Amino acid sequence: MRRGDDSIEFALETCLVGSGVFFSRDKTLNKLLSLQYRVHFHIIEQEKINVAACKVLLGECLRAEKDLASDLHKKVLFNLVGILQYYASAHEESSNQLKQAQGLKIDNEAFEVFLNLENLYYRGLLEKDTKSVYVKELMGIVPKIPKETHALIFHYMQLIIDKLSMNWKTVLSSFPPSPLTYYIAVHLDYKGHDEDLLNIGKKYLAAAKFPTADEFNNFDLEEFHAVLQYYFRTQKSKISQQWKEVIVGSMSKTFQSMRVSKSAMCYFAHEGKIHESILNFVNLVNYNKNYEDLNNGKLFDFTSLIQVYQFILTKAAGHDIPHIFNYQETVERFLKLLETFYAHYSVPVIKKEDSLDWISNCTRLVLPRMLTKLLAKSWHTFYIQNSQSLSKLINNDNSYYLANSLSADPNNSTVKFQYAFTLAQRREIQLAIKFTKSAILETEPNNYQAWHLLALCESVNEDKDVSFKIVCSVLEAMREANEEGSISSARDKWQYIHLKLTQLSIMEDILGANDALELLPDLFQLFNNLFEKGESNIGAASNQTKEYLLQLLWLFASRLYMSAENQDEAEKSLSESLKVEAGFKNLNNNLAAGYLALEADGNKALKEFETVLFYDKLNVDAIVGIAKSLLPDVQVESQHKLVKIGTKPKLRRDGFSGERDRSAAFARLKLLLEQAIEKSIDAYNTPEVWWYLSQIYELYGDADRQEISLWNCVKFQELQPIRDFRNCNL
Repeated sequence: MRRGDDSIEFALETCLVGSGVFFSRDKTLNKLLSLQYRVHFHIIEQEKINVAACKVLLGECLRAEKDLASDLHKKVLFNLVGILQYYASAHEESSNQLKQAQGLKIDNEAFEVFLNLENLYYRGLLEKDTKSVYVKELMGIVPKIPKETHALIFHYMQLIIDKLSMNWKTVLSSFPPSPLTYYIAVHLDYKGHDEDLLNIGKKYLAAAKFPTADEFNNFDLEEFHAVLQYYFRTQKSKISQQWKEVIVGSMSKTFQSMRVSKSAMCYFAHEGKIHESILNFVNLVNYNKNYEDLNNGKLFDFTSLIQVYQFILTKAAGHDIPHIFNYQETVERFLKLLETFYAHYSVPVIKKEDSLDWISNCTRLVLPRMLTKLLAKSWHTFYIQNSQSLSKLINNDNSYYLANSLSADPNNSTVKFQYAFTLAQRREIQLAIKFTKSAILETEPNNYQAWHLLALCESVNEDKDVSFKIVCSVLEAMREANEEGSISSARDKWQYIHLKLTQLSIMEDILGANDALELLPDLFQLFNNLFEKGESNIGAASNQTKEYLLQLLWLFASRLYMSAENQDEAEKSLSESLKVEAGFKNLNNNLAAGYLALEADGNKALKEFETVLFYDKLNVDAIVGIAKSLLPDVQVESQHKLVKIGTKPKLRRDGFSGERDRSAAFARLKLLLEQAIEKSIDAYNTPEVWWYLSQIYELYGDADRQEISLWNCVKFQELQPIRDFRNCNL
């Protein structure tokens, strides 16, 4: 990598990426490229152009004319002046400036293509027949499909392609046969033309031959594979089986072709053949390494390599190939690659230590949309792979990934919620509240999921009034929306139900379980009304089905009856949950049965908890249930909230045969609790887990760890929401 390179070539390469930091030895060029970046800041991806800012920049550009010393300087500045005059509505002056720039030649092919495309785009806008100008000149400006690292070329090329608004047939009749023509056709109208594209591929394959030692790979064939990469990634419907012949045939007629390997990777992934896709990914990475070694550390196409990693990591989880491909190692290499890209091109990155407060520390990336979208997806990929990792959560890795994803794409509603949710998981409650209010709800007032998260964050306070008011207001809004027919998606229905459960939980906390029980009929009536017709499941997993949700309601009712000390009704509610025809085993039924039996039949309770642990080794409720069998009573509310802490462990009625059996069980409980706080986010945040761990350490005479556990117990008790945060994250 060439970080710190002061060459003009590297400055132009950095500019093509879209970055705005330049350190070339040509100070005038640095100034002009910085001006260009500032202009792009105001015109790239902006729905409304700030005309006043453009006029200020125009003044700066005009003052820079005295420093021009080369055609490169002139071409950059004349383009800028023409663009700014266009936005200032000085169209005649703009046209004259752009025509002056058009005739200038410079000594960098890629940068000249960019400036000429930028020039063409605005000259076309100034003409009455914009499309004709683009059709006439585009092919003469772009000699080949550009590298993806040249993001500004792609940006202007895409703007021009979008203005063409042509169908497949019109594109092919308007431009000469070439891979770039097919690239345009695929971008504008790829559906229903699989056979047409296949026949074109066969022609290119037939015309190619394997290169000799002093030859290059067939140019048109490799260019065509740049088209196929995009086609296979975007094509969702079934494609011809004959594509495999084109892919394999292209491999046999090229030498270490990165573009062929990339299209092969995308093709096999499209066909569901992940093993073959991974093998082509591995080949591609090796070819890139060979190119890098032969070219003084310079990559063939940095952005394309990032895209390759991001693509394969979304497909290859659970598909390790011994000695060839290790998924976790690939994730780690990708993170290093992405961080290197940011450092190499001086793209601002949010540091890990600043990632918990995105509002205060964010730096919006103003880069071409194609690149920001890729960077956002890349950072988000790391979060998806590590969202359940406790170490990544507490070390700020997950907030680091999401904060930088948001900097690249600050309007992504899903990522914004995941960031707020991550803050809540870390028990950074005030930061979560701040972000949810300002970054989500100000722009998305109907985001029920975010409102639910906000209510749960507010519920950590002893006074539950704010939380209760939020929940009631949102429930009323959802009721009105439902009457209007706008609550139709399964996720909104589930969120509606979970908000109602949160409302009942707060009522229980404020007024007592009996008052909350009075609203149980309303809860079940709401469920019946919502799921009478339309979408009901939020996914294919068993815990994403309507039946699972109904069981959840009965188990919630059972817990409420237990809180009200009504054992009979609690057992009846559990029986109703078991009656639901679900087609799967719901371990929550076993947990409820265990807690119901805990006082009367310790042996039965233990069996239920052990059943759960057999399937889910880190299940917090089961581990706590076993702890309750061994250690003295601790009065608790729902969600492991401690009410009164006992003093010293003592024996209780349970399912153990004697002291030896009990001692072994204590040792096992210690292991279960310690493993849980090391591996499980839920366990780490649960005060009861820390409380029971402190009691175990007291038994073992470990005063230091007992003290730490007690402090954590108090800390997480004070930060415990009325219901777990995951209940809003559907």
